[in-house]
Amino acid sequence: VMAGVDAVMNGRVDNVFCAVRPPGHHATRSGAMGFCFINNVAVGAAYARAAYGVGRIFILDWDVHHGNGTQEVFAADPETLTISLHQDGLFPWKSGGLEERGEGAGFGYAINVPLPAGSGNGAYVEAFDRVVAPALRAFRPELIWVASGFDASINDPLGRMIVTLAGYRAMTERLLELADEL
Repeated sequence: VMAGVDAVMNGRVDNVFCAVRPPGHHATRSGAMGFCFINNVAVGAAYARAAYGVGRIFILDWDVHHGNGTQEVFAADPETLTISLHQDGLFPWKSGGLEERGEGAGFGYAINVPLPAGSGNGAYVEAFDRVVAPALRAFRPELIWVASGFDASINDPLGRMIVTLAGYRAMTERLLELADEL
């Protein structure tokens, strides 16, 4: 993840995909959770700030589960906007509701989009267009991250979402366009 940050920040590439497992979005400041021991996005964002002085960071999480760890790490940080698109009520229990908006100076910088079970490409792309894109444009980040779990896939046996390759492609294309714009 840090090598990916270096590659982007030094201009060797425009973007990177880090194949890390598990992605870590459940790991909090104080411990592991949900098979996540290290919150790779949070570590990468901290590294980008420490090594390159990056200010505003945007983190999109489209894993089927709520990105509770990432939200908790940045809950009070007004320089980090987190958005989680996830299946409502799946895991962690009672986590990822609309009312969870951050805390203190970071209030309003955590956005949750809990989608009903059975949501597919249409729901995810609509959530992206109606929530993610306007928030991203308003925030104008210096660095964009995606906690890209693929368990909202129609092929995943545990989640109850029906996103296909076309849905992931549509969200990725939109995000890349926004990154170029911003």
